[in-house]
Amino acid sequence: MIKPGIPENEKERLEALQSYKILDTLPESSFDSITSIAAFICNTPISLVSLIDKDRQWFKSNKGLGVSETPREQAFCAHAINNPKEIMIVEDSLKDERFANNPLVQGDPHIRFYAGAPLVTNEGFPLGTLCIIDSVPRHLDEFQLKALSDLASQVMVQFQLRKQLIEMEELKLRLEKQFYEAERFAHLVSHDIKAPLRGIAALATYTLEEAGNELSDEVSDYLNQIQERANKTIGLVEGILKHTLSTNYEVNLEWINARLLLRDVAELSAVPADIAFTSETTITEVYSDRVILIQILINLLNNAVKYGVSPNPKIQIRIKQTLNEWKIEVKDNGPGVSPEHQVRIFEMFQTLGKTDRFGNKGSGIGLSTVKSLVQLLHGSIELKSGIHKGCLFTVAIPRVKRGKIPT
Repeated sequence: MIKPGIPENEKERLEALQSYKILDTLPESSFDSITSIAAFICNTPISLVSLIDKDRQWFKSNKGLGVSETPREQAFCAHAINNPKEIMIVEDSLKDERFANNPLVQGDPHIRFYAGAPLVTNEGFPLGTLCIIDSVPRHLDEFQLKALSDLASQVMVQFQLRKQLIEMEELKLRLEKQFYEAERFAHLVSHDIKAPLRGIAALATYTLEEAGNELSDEVSDYLNQIQERANKTIGLVEGILKHTLSTNYEVNLEWINARLLLRDVAELSAVPADIAFTSETTITEVYSDRVILIQILINLLNNAVKYGVSPNPKIQIRIKQTLNEWKIEVKDNGPGVSPEHQVRIFEMFQTLGKTDRFGNKGSGIGLSTVKSLVQLLHGSIELKSGIHKGCLFTVAIPRVKRGKIPT
């Protein structure tokens, strides 16, 4: 008996085999069907999907053989993988010096005939063979050889599909874990934000109740504003948390007073006094999701505040409607964005490398968030800009009267 040689790329070949995560797995009908067809076409009692591991030959599918693996040094298939471009055929093992004294020839299953079509990855690594075995000398015709080769290709197709399914399942598990961690983090952040806000609102309420008439009208007005804005921010945080964490979030459509919407956005954003800020609406109401619209507007307004730097900064928000859409426009007179950068400005973590008016670099999250929120409403967002021409962001949302956002 001559022991099989070791392929030159054995390390990489074994790594490729391990990547399929198929060794020592249970039988699967997709592979058993292939070995049954191979045995039928070639008229042999034994057909195997054989994989060559480091020290053994293991059978993923086994028709007609009473063992699940054999030593590699005895495996016919271990010889076959050394020439992965051809089917290895041994018509009579007793006349072949490589196998005449092989224990699998001299003893059970008394192999006399063998044909193995290599199972080769797209990268060229032979993992094993689809083989057929008989206890008497045999000869295969061209049709049988072609069928064996085609069936070996189908084995590799099944291997690849199986690998992709495993990878998808692993990805799903990783995403579920990441979502769980994100959910925990979001709850902690939400608590850390809401707790001080509730404290501020409670302190304002307590001061108003206890100080009573001792406070001037101006101070009382300030305290009422603090209380109102803190409570609004708490509600917004809760709304954001609700739709961020829910994988089955449904857009909550309602009629929203457009002027009050703009007022709330202005208050929550706290635009610096040195910016000429105006907002207007040509419509009374918009039928949409209030939390989402507020987030869209706040993100766009904050973006204009941070990056719309100019000698006389101006920001304008406008809400209007066309026949089929509600449109929100946020315009500034800042330095603008060059055309080549406008393509990627809505991508996650993409920044232009600029610092904002406060000297901080952007995270590349804000405009990506806006795009995701707009997509929840099945809308679109576009940017018109140019160097020294400012930015005009336009959000277009389908007009609906009642019910769900159209898909």
